[in-house]
Amino acid sequence: MKLSQMTDEQRALVSQLHAEAVAQGQPKYVDPFRTTDAGEPLLVSTELRHIERGYCCRSACRHCPYGYKDENPGAY
Repeated sequence: MKLSQMTDEQRALVSQLHAEAVAQGQPKYVDPFRTTDAGEPLLVSTELRHIERGYCCRSACRHCPYGYKDENPGAY
């Protein structure tokens, strides 16, 4: 789910989970709203993981530190 599709409460939760993961040096956290097709928890890369990778993948990641904006806002 894109940040632009979330309610204020959902964005606040995502922001909290991201901040906690970054504070703990974690590269990912569990998305509270989505699972994989197999029902497994979906992991979201933190800003730390993106910086570690060293470049933008242009996938409109939720916490992209490179400023990439999704050109297809309905896509996941």
